[in-house]
Amino acid sequence: MENNEITILGEAIKNEKRLFMLRELMLKRDLTWTEIVKITDEHFGIRLNPNTISFHLKYLMDRDIIKKVGNHYIFNDKMGSLLSTLVR
Repeated sequence: MENNEITILGEAIKNEKRLFMLRELMLKRDLTWTEIVKITDEHFGIRLNPNTISFHLKYLMDRDIIKKVGNHYIFNDKMGSLLSTLVR
């Protein structure tokens, strides 16, 4: 594990919304935008601004933690493996 990757993940999971999205992606393997909006709204009990969700997804993609394949968001293989190792 590289310290830089751990630092990037640590910064990413400081935010409860990003942490929730990452956890759901770990559990479900891939999610569409619509699925992410639905489960995030249900979890937090409020309708989140779509711009907020877009901001957090872009934050995760810009750091190569997740990627978008077609209409689905999935973990970047390397970061997904690292995160799985850290949470075990």
